[in-house]
Amino acid sequence: MKRCLLLLVMVFLPLTMFAAIPVINSVTPEMGNAAGGTSVAITGSKFSGTTSVLFGNTPAASFVVHSDSSITATSPAHVPEVTSVTITTSNGTSETSIDSYFTFQGNILAYVANLESSSVSVIDTNTNMVIKTIAVFDGPVALNISPDGSLVYVADTDIFQTGATVSVISGALQEIVNILNVGLGPYSIGVTFNDQQVYVVSAFDSPGIASAINTSNNEITNITVGEVPTSVTITPDSSKVVIANFHSDNIQIIDTNTNIAGAPINTGSEPSGAAVTPDGSQAYVVNIFSSPGVITAIDLKTNIPTNIPVIGNRPNSLAITPDGTKVYSVSYNSMFNNINVISTATNTVIDTISGLFGAFGIVINKEGTKAYISRINGNSPGTLSVLTIADNTVIATIPTGISPNTINISPDSTQIYIACASDGSVIVVDAITNAFKTSIAVGTRPTMIVLSPDQAPLAKFKQSLAPPGQQSVFDASASVSPTGTIANYAWDFGDGTTLNTNNPVVNHVYNAIGSYIVTLAVTNSAGTSTAQIINYSTYNSIINSTLSMPLTNNGGATAKISKEIVILEPPRNFEGCQASNKFLTQTDYINVLTWDAPLVGEVVSYGIYRNPELTNLVAIIPAREPLKYLDHKREKGKTYTYFLVAVDATGAQSIAVSTVVTPKNKCD
Repeated sequence: MKRCLLLLVMVFLPLTMFAAIPVINSVTPEMGNAAGGTSVAITGSKFSGTTSVLFGNTPAASFVVHSDSSITATSPAHVPEVTSVTITTSNGTSETSIDSYFTFQGNILAYVANLESSSVSVIDTNTNMVIKTIAVFDGPVALNISPDGSLVYVADTDIFQTGATVSVISGALQEIVNILNVGLGPYSIGVTFNDQQVYVVSAFDSPGIASAINTSNNEITNITVGEVPTSVTITPDSSKVVIANFHSDNIQIIDTNTNIAGAPINTGSEPSGAAVTPDGSQAYVVNIFSSPGVITAIDLKTNIPTNIPVIGNRPNSLAITPDGTKVYSVSYNSMFNNINVISTATNTVIDTISGLFGAFGIVINKEGTKAYISRINGNSPGTLSVLTIADNTVIATIPTGISPNTINISPDSTQIYIACASDGSVIVVDAITNAFKTSIAVGTRPTMIVLSPDQAPLAKFKQSLAPPGQQSVFDASASVSPTGTIANYAWDFGDGTTLNTNNPVVNHVYNAIGSYIVTLAVTNSAGTSTAQIINYSTYNSIINSTLSMPLTNNGGATAKISKEIVILEPPRNFEGCQASNKFLTQTDYINVLTWDAPLVGEVVSYGIYRNPELTNLVAIIPAREPLKYLDHKREKGKTYTYFLVAVDATGAQSIAVSTVVTPKNKCD
């Protein structure tokens, strides 16, 4: 009989008990510096024979297995990011859970391509100081960064070479980790938002070449496009790449699944770049030598172009508002240096802003409230004008260095960075006060600047549930962010009630028993959550236009968590008394526990515990009459406290009710 019972138990045991796959119960501390070196205590089970400890895809700098349930690992250098710690033994790899995350904290970095000094300057945006200068090959004119900030791609352009390269810089190590050979004269780089491919256009091959680099193995596929391709723009869903062919007066669209370029789509004269609306429906193309000026709108579903006349010649740069409703186009070298505002609904100019002498580049903050316009003043210092989107009014003009071109914005929208090509500086503007902040000396002729994207925070919460009509408590204090702090907690309690708050602990009352899906989304102080924010700002030195640089914030799945909770009424009238039963020379002291079923709810069993944390299980009692439990062999004269929960078919528990049994509680 015992053998049969053992076999039955073995049938229903989880397979993981036999496979002995490691399980992680906690990672302490949960955060550490991106430079690495944090001592991390990992607890769990089945750790014996551990062969590797990974933080994301990066091996721990070192680790020591203390026991089957304890490991100490030293975190590696890593870009600021929420990663999952995994442990591998000969039996398998631990699964990711909410208890296995480790967050690498770090400062947002700015990378500056210095064309004539052949270097990349790395600026810590927290201190606004250059922390490293990385030598690259001749003529870095463009750079881009992967969505997780782990890799920076630099186009090393030298027209005297028979070929040219892309230098790949590690965001964690701040050094070149790979060099990729591409076509002659790489001039623009784009990274898909799913981080699967990098696209580089080479302007000095004939016909032009777009190189598609597979990020998993660095294999390169060369795609023939038009003459002098000068810009790469990727749609937000990463499905298409828009290539502007400068000397062919057209664009081509590459399908990222097949890496085949579509038929040329005619534009205005000498298109120099494009930007795509946030919904991916339209691309807007700058035709830099059109006179009078023309912006070409491309319907990305039909590939039908529409030329939009603008006031002023030589449209040089453009930016699209985050809501996708307006395009701001700057006409450099026009008589009045106009900025034309285009409605994306009608593809017509709805407003024109004049009088901004030397207007060159433009970028819009992620909130869609302000536009920042760089203005060149010959060989004298230029300026940065601040424009409010609501009324198209200039509210501030701030001095910069000579030849301000590329503009970029910190992920939290507090600082503006402007690369000034002619005096080797990056100017920092305080976006809160609209005032000059500092000037940072970089290399010779800085032509482009990108910022590492802020990473998604990690949402975590626990709950203390109450019966219907009473306050349940939800605590999200354990939520963390790689940079900044958690600024907002967005709750959906699953009963039609939502709440946005900056308080991590909230109360909520459910009016009925039932199962509810509770969802928490957290947003950090940089505005980063589950949705990726796209910003446009880049520089092309041949044609002097600024557009099409994606990535300021990089949302991700870890910023949102959903959990099923069950509001179940607890048992009623939980009572206990002590009885005794004398047999032979011994006496068995028995605590007799009784209770009544909840008035509502599908209860299948009851759990009896000896501690309020509900970890010391005494018994599981089926939900059938009589509802009673006899706890034998208790000590005479001792007081006992019991906790009782109701359990439904899903395994969800009600809150616990308690009773105290003292020596005076004699059973009748």
